[in-house]
Amino acid sequence: MADYPGGVYSPRAKENRSGIDYVPEKKSVIFVEDIEKGDAETIAIETELGTNPKGAYGSVKDFLADLLSKVISVFTDIPDVPASYEGQSGKVLLVKATEDGIEFGEAPPPGAHHLTHENGGADEISVAGLSGELADNQPPKAHKASHENGGADEISVAGLSGELADNQPPKAHKASHENGGADEISVTVLGSGAVAADHGAAATDQIINVCYGTGDPPAANTTTEGTLFIKYTA
Repeated sequence: MADYPGGVYSPRAKENRSGIDYVPEKKSVIFVEDIEKGDAETIAIETELGTNPKGAYGSVKDFLADLLSKVISVFTDIPDVPASYEGQSGKVLLVKATEDGIEFGEAPPPGAHHLTHENGGADEISVAGLSGELADNQPPKAHKASHENGGADEISVAGLSGELADNQPPKAHKASHENGGADEISVTVLGSGAVAADHGAAATDQIINVCYGTGDPPAANTTTEGTLFIKYTA
């Protein structure tokens, strides 16, 4: 039988006395089966720990206490990683070219992955959420209703230049052509051939008969709308 820690415990063979049967209910009797269970557990523990679990320490307790004091509490304490984070902002961890540790470095450019951003891709991008102008011309989708009367993007022809393709019925605007209006019309520039609808020939037509004198006004002229008589007094 080897003595621990020189070797793993190797118990000698044991047996119950002749005529003794193992009865677990007998609490005051020690049977060989009870002893063998203890032996098996001792062998299992010594086999798991080895023959020298305390190493160079005075006891296993001392060994565990020293081991606990050396447990790495921060990433930079690991032997094969950079010793400091200083100056490494924005960088990533990379395996060294020598493949014997890791170091901080610039992130490598992403590999080709445009398919993931295209229509139906795993990381599809919607241009609706992007700013700026696309490089390719985009055909407009049907949206005329948005520009019509009452639409979300209603267009006022008043703000457009050029001439509309369809004839537009004129709105009431006679006041603009009357005396003092924004588009006042002067009868003096209508031309000698202009004839009022309710007057005679252009050659004899008169708009108003203006005359003056010291006597009574003359009789009305049937080709005019009226007579303006200026009478002088002595």
